[in-house]
Amino acid sequence: MTVTEAARTTYTGKRVRRTEDPRLLAGRGQYLDDVTVPRMLEAAVLRSPHAHARIVSIDVNRAKELPGVFDVITGADLAAVAGPQPVIWYPIPDQRIAKTHALATDRVRWVGQAVAAVAAANRYIAEDALELIDVEFEPLPVAADLEAALAPDAPRLYEDWPDNVSGSLTYTAGNAAQAFAEADVVVGASFRHARAFACPLEPRGCIATWDVFSDTLDVWLSTQAPNLARDLLGEVFGLPVHKIRVRTPDLGGGFGNKFDFY
Repeated sequence: MTVTEAARTTYTGKRVRRTEDPRLLAGRGQYLDDVTVPRMLEAAVLRSPHAHARIVSIDVNRAKELPGVFDVITGADLAAVAGPQPVIWYPIPDQRIAKTHALATDRVRWVGQAVAAVAAANRYIAEDALELIDVEFEPLPVAADLEAALAPDAPRLYEDWPDNVSGSLTYTAGNAAQAFAEADVVVGASFRHARAFACPLEPRGCIATWDVFSDTLDVWLSTQAPNLARDLLGEVFGLPVHKIRVRTPDLGGGFGNKFDFY
């Protein structure tokens, strides 16, 4: 037997033809918005206009009475049947993790935090029902930037935390002090920039069906990590993972954004 060196294939500097392009360019892609299931309802979400506020009361009675509305749920409704959302991040020693539900329960802590959700015959009715939900907020002090949030007298987002720091992590490489001491020039500056986030053409989306006979959950999800989503859904709902099936259709862009559990 003659042993020969394996041929090496390199792609650096070369054009790589994507195998899925012909199907997508021909309009045969199947995205989440193309998925339908029998008797499917559509949802709309009411979000907070405040960066920090206490939820004094939520009245959903008028919204529930709108023809075509199947149900209106609040944070209290959801917390009774589902656990908090798991936080997926690199482990930091002694890190504090906030318990946050998919719908706020007693307080909102950022602009746009979900407060209530409507399930209706179609999205138009669901959006109209949002206008009929009455929420009374009590605005609370806000720390809107990093320096303000780290100040000793900053308003705390979580009352059982001593400050607003979730965790602290320091990276070291080589002898930084020596490098600065021996450098010909040392330049220091502070930079401020707005939030940066990936913006795929397809937004987030989810379709779910519950089989009452087999107690199984089928989910179609716009995600880059279907197996991770399955495991985390099991944690939220208290279901074994073999009872959950997560399917990802063609993804309309992700760029890392759709890896996070949302």
